[in-house]
Amino acid sequence: MTLGDLQPDKSSVDEASLPTGVSVPRAKWSLTKEAYDKLLACFSVDEEEASKQLLIAYLKLIRFFEWHACNSPEICADKTIDRAARRIDEGERIDNLMGYLNGIANNVFREWLKGRDRAPLPLDPTDQDSVVPPAEDEEHETQLNLICVMLIQHFLR
Repeated sequence: MTLGDLQPDKSSVDEASLPTGVSVPRAKWSLTKEAYDKLLACFSVDEEEASKQLLIAYLKLIRFFEWHACNSPEICADKTIDRAARRIDEGERIDNLMGYLNGIANNVFREWLKGRDRAPLPLDPTDQDSVVPPAEDEEHETQLNLICVMLIQHFLR
């Protein structure tokens, strides 16, 4: 007997008959051409206009995640769009698409916060060598140092 024999066949399990809180794991969903076309159709009947509206929505989502200090706004915006496309593909009717996207974005952001809270912490908080500063901070510090050097050179002339 193998592990595959123990796992139920998804098509043979009636999820309604399972006890409360037990569910069959879903396969990882990926965006398909049909799901993308359905998502575009929710924006507009005209494909070109729908593409423009999707781009605007995507940029607004990126700004939302940036405003909330998310360090991966494009990834979170992609997750938001993918989740909306999946639900539309599954047949959900959405009257206010931007409102729906904003609701999904809030959920994605909360999940991102949970993941950030689980980031590993140094074993000894007083040991500064064990704490690696983010690359953004090093780059920012380098830029500030260059600006300071330029200002000093300017005033020494």
